[in-house]
Amino acid sequence: MQCNHRTVAKKRSSSRYLGQSIAFGLALLATQWASAATPCTDAQICGLGNSEDAVRLGTTQWAIATRLERDPAMTSGFYLIDLQARRASELVTDDSRPADARFKACPGPMDPKKLVTHGLDVHWLSPAHGELYAVNHGGRESIEVYDLRLGDDGAHLQWIGCVVIPADTLTNAVAFVPGGMAVTSFGQRDDKDLAKLRKGEPSGFVAMWSPEKGWHHLPNTQFAGNNGIAWNAGDNSLYVNGWGDGTLHIVPLRPGAAASTIKLADIHPDNAHFLPDGKLLIAGQMGKPDVIMGCGLGPVCPMDSNVVLFDVHARKVIEQISAKATPTFGAASTAILFDHQYWGTSFGGDRAERLGASHQP
Repeated sequence: MQCNHRTVAKKRSSSRYLGQSIAFGLALLATQWASAATPCTDAQICGLGNSEDAVRLGTTQWAIATRLERDPAMTSGFYLIDLQARRASELVTDDSRPADARFKACPGPMDPKKLVTHGLDVHWLSPAHGELYAVNHGGRESIEVYDLRLGDDGAHLQWIGCVVIPADTLTNAVAFVPGGMAVTSFGQRDDKDLAKLRKGEPSGFVAMWSPEKGWHHLPNTQFAGNNGIAWNAGDNSLYVNGWGDGTLHIVPLRPGAAASTIKLADIHPDNAHFLPDGKLLIAGQMGKPDVIMGCGLGPVCPMDSNVVLFDVHARKVIEQISAKATPTFGAASTAILFDHQYWGTSFGGDRAERLGASHQP
């Protein structure tokens, strides 16, 4: 075994994000595991890199994935995944137009080669047209927003603006909300070495943005490592994962409505995305937080994965599957459901892997 002395949090993003991390010096197997030269199997989709988040585009065969570590060979920070053909390729963006009026404070388009993308969300305006929101840590701390168009050959992204992140926020995930957006902060600046987070104590928050009001903290959202976030139109609530203590927090945006917390079993819940049928799909890692965080962005994080399907109406988990780490994949940070199969991507590694079958109708 080889000790990992890299100063990283679970997700290394930028120098500002790294400033909150510590060197764990853990003996991990990751450096002995997969590399880009490892052949791809029928249960994998190769050609990715540190794809911490991915979203399936409606009910199509297409998905968009992020890249949490810069690749000099790439000209953008996104991948296009063909789930049917099981292949991935770089998704080049069009950054030629100025920002929309609602993003008037945006400094302008940045060099897409500098993008370091993290969490994603899509707000659909029609079945083939929407807006993609992406957390970015490269060049600037921001949410980059794109006009998304679907075609026979996949997805096309046109940059339409950005929102610069406040200095107190360690942005992890983003969700569209009516009139603006919400983001999670994985920790807080006064949490030295992310000690509270690793103990499962309150250590993050949710911040909201609108063109009229700018940024503000959403009250009573200091959870244990605020991670994945998704907005549900049906109950006008935010669904926020507490990574540190394995919880799902339901935060109503309606005045006077009560919040609630669901304890999830055997998972550090990472990203969360609503499926077209209204169920919430969550993926995450299994194991001790220190060990998972110590993986950094190595080739493969050798930690098991868990996928949870949550029914927002019944307020309960209706399906949960676990997948053992393999020499080429571990520590799923997001999940995609396609053709009754769960596929996972991870903040470490170079591929997606099929994690198991869904038995839901």
